[in-house]
Amino acid sequence: MATTEIWDNDDGLVIKFGPERSASPRAGEVSTLGAVKTLTMDVDFSDLERALGAGFDVDSDAGGDFDSFSGFQAFIPWGSLVIRATFFALTDWADSAGTMDIDVGVYQKDGTAIDADGLIVAMLEGDLDVNELVEGAGAIVGTTVGLNDAYIAITETGSATLSAGTGRLVVEYIAPLA
Repeated sequence: MATTEIWDNDDGLVIKFGPERSASPRAGEVSTLGAVKTLTMDVDFSDLERALGAGFDVDSDAGGDFDSFSGFQAFIPWGSLVIRATFFALTDWADSAGTMDIDVGVYQKDGTAIDADGLIVAMLEGDLDVNELVEGAGAIVGTTVGLNDAYIAITETGSATLSAGTGRLVVEYIAPLA
């Protein structure tokens, strides 16, 4: 249900009544029992067509491409131990040549790569059929994300053009106690 009443009062403040919800949430943390936390991110092939890939949502240098992250994106807290990263294909993925690789990595808020393929390395588009599951084997899996909060981005490599596909990325981690 969207906000039903919006107006500016005499002081110029925006007044709203009714619940507000995000139009299209990108990623979020799921509450689980115990220390293990889960971050999920839904992905559409069109998200990867942006110059830098899915996840980035700020054009910090005004160059026309999203290249960093806002405070509204979910992230893995600094020092967290990444237990597992999996990508589940909700529909078939396709590209113009059938050879597109897709990497899933972690970045600092300003867009600097911590490890651009640290969660999933070279996931082949040709392997992403509906209900397929890809287990991440990047260098960050089984270790910590380091001393910076880790924002997730999914990027494509190669010269083919993606034309179809949706999926869900799931990252399980243990946040530090302090």
